[in-house]
This record gives sequence, C-alpha cells and structure tokens, in this order.
Amino acid sequence: MESLKKASRSSPDKMREYEYVTHLSKDIISCRLKKIISLASTPGQKSQIIRNLTVEETALYEELSRIINEWRSRIL
Repeated sequence: MESLKKASRSSPDKMREYEYVTHLSKDIISCRLKKIISLASTPGQKSQIIRNLTVEETALYEELSRIINEWRSRIL
C-alpha cells in the first residue's frame, strides 16, 4: 500500500486506486474485528474457528476473551 500511496501523489488513477484499496482494507478489518469480538464474547467450543485466525487476530481474541471473562466474573 505504501508504494501505491506514493504513486497516488502523481497520478489521479493511482489516487483512485489507493482510495479504493484503503476503503476495502478498512471494510475487511471491520468485518474481521466484528467476528473476533463475537467469538470472544460467546462462551463455548470454538477451537476450529480460532485455528483459522491470524497470529494478530489470535492475540486480539485472547485479550478480548480475558477482559470479557473478567468483566463477567465481576458482574456475576
């Protein structure tokens, strides 16, 4: 994306492409984040799904699960 960003400074076509790729990337991240939050907040067996997460997504999932479980323990 960095090279596309640089190229977008001198080309209107590259600027549109950069904006499209940026928008698409944000959409993908939002969808993945919603999935991870849903997984972390739902109790139950999820090992197969978790194996398909990236390293970064797994770290986020584990941290969110920990926070949510602690919160539930304090509330209940």
